Amino acid sequence: LDITLTCTAAFTVDTNPLTASSGLSTFANVAPTSPSGSVTFSASVGALTLGPSTAIPTNMASPGVTLGSAALTITDGPFGTVTVDLDSAPSNSVIVTFSSDDPLEATVNGPLTFAVGNWDSTQTLSISAVDDNTDTAGSPTATISASVSSSDGGYNGIGVPDVAVQVS
Repeated sequence: LDITLTCTAAFTVDTNPLTASSGLSTFANVAPTSPSGSVTFSASVGALTLGPSTAIPTNMASPGVTLGSAALTITDGPFGTVTVDLDSAPSNSVIVTFSSDDPLEATVNGPLTFAVGNWDSTQTLSISAVDDNTDTAGSPTATISASVSSSDGGYNGIGVPDVAVQVS
């Protein structure tokens, strides 16, 4: 008897016993024994009992970089911040490097490094408005873009949304 479980997205399991079926057999009394973090279950078919099974992760988020804001308005001289988070645990460190398309209007701090041990800690990108001591007609803008490098193939080169900066 072979059981194959495939999961392509995050899932939850009700703690009540459930029934699962495949094309040929029905597995009755499939019940999770650990409802948080992972699911361990036992299954019985007639006199045959299987389990407990291998733990199955319940968080199967895809790699991604999430920014706390897509737009920011800052005044000459001071700076603004944007939070940066990874969407899932990487297998190796992830380095997110930001750059400004107009460093005469806005600059960014150095790269942010997410290690395997701190991937789920929010980091902060600082964006500084360049104080040029001039009043520019209209509001100058800059676009902050990012590149991602990692030996984790899911994260290396992944796209990150731009941040539109308006300097007032």
